[in-house]
Amino acid sequence: MQDPVRATADDAVISKLAASSLGYYEDPFASRLAQHGPVMPKRMPIINRGTWTRVAAMDQVVDEFLCTSFGDNQLRQIVSLGAGLDSRFFRLSERSRKLGGDQVTTAEVLKETVESDPTFVVNGKVIRKSLTRRRSLTTRRWTPGNVSYFEVDFPDIITRKRASIEGNRALSSAAMIRPSLSSLPMSGSFEENEEEEEEEDDGDGVVENNAVMNTDSNSGASNEAEEKLLMGPYSLVSADLRDIAALESAMNEAGFDHNAPTLFIAECVLVYLPEKDATALLEWASNTAHSSTESPSQTHSPKMFAGFEMVNPLDAFGKVMVSNLRERGVELHGMLNHPTLESQIGRFTKCGWSDPNDHCAWDMHCVYNSGLLDIVERRRIESIEGLDELEEWELLMQHYCLCLAYIGEDAEPMFRRLSSALDTIA
Repeated sequence: MQDPVRATADDAVISKLAASSLGYYEDPFASRLAQHGPVMPKRMPIINRGTWTRVAAMDQVVDEFLCTSFGDNQLRQIVSLGAGLDSRFFRLSERSRKLGGDQVTTAEVLKETVESDPTFVVNGKVIRKSLTRRRSLTTRRWTPGNVSYFEVDFPDIITRKRASIEGNRALSSAAMIRPSLSSLPMSGSFEENEEEEEEEDDGDGVVENNAVMNTDSNSGASNEAEEKLLMGPYSLVSADLRDIAALESAMNEAGFDHNAPTLFIAECVLVYLPEKDATALLEWASNTAHSSTESPSQTHSPKMFAGFEMVNPLDAFGKVMVSNLRERGVELHGMLNHPTLESQIGRFTKCGWSDPNDHCAWDMHCVYNSGLLDIVERRRIESIEGLDELEEWELLMQHYCLCLAYIGEDAEPMFRRLSSALDTIA
């Protein structure tokens, strides 16, 4: 029987597949990573809209990071903690291909704001209501030499993801590797057998060829393919986030650079960890900023943390969330230990991140209506499926939040731009 926390990886990718299949956003890779039957999975409209909000918000944070200048340091890293079966790296790689060459994304870093109302208060914050329009300003070049993307999760999840990548042309191409050599005939090259493989494709880009079969006759080839997954911009890292020593060792082995500007992503990860383990993980991430030895002029290497968490467990809706997941064997430790936005902010201060005034948390209802998300795009997704109960939608979104924290003066401008957008109602 699968561990209930590990099972949330399937829940997340199925929700993303359901939303993307209806056109909420483009993700041709979710179906290649999800395990589902012949019928496309479905989710309720309220869940699909929430999935889009989560994906769009985190995508904006990633885009901003990729387009931020960090002085002379051109190398940057993204570390997805508890990545599960997420497809963000592959979507970024696909955008790079579509834009041509190695240009990964045109970031919307210029916001033209038209004042339309006096300030007012929402959730205790002074908010400026405005109409936000986004314009493309800069294009960040993303090449294997200047961006490293690490995905960290339990060994069994990493093994499963590796198998999906090796057995699928689209995924292996995005990860800049060939499919596992053990899945190909022992004679001939990848190119020579391309037509034969296409005939075996099931229509979804998945090659039915037992990609990770590892017998005595092909173990060398399989090991070579696994090594390739740890090379270049994309690394799969097997580690239990509760074992910081093993995590540190695995990250160093994968090529993690403590001196490089780094964005840590944790989407519904801290919530499942007991308090001592979540604290240790946040402390480890913050400590990577204090390990810079090659840049004596800079006290801290720039680090950013973006978390997607659950909050408000004590009202009626929150109690139902806690109860339902507890029945599945999942304890929401982080939600219970840090029930409010203020307590979510406080945990970062405790773990060595910057001053409480320099990192914040916003519930996802606020995020959805903020200048972080494109208002035109928001109106488009609202037309895909209507919601019967807007009050239920608002209530659901108020039980999830986006948390941002940073370390290092070079990371502050990025944080300011993001927080300003989040404090603006579009």
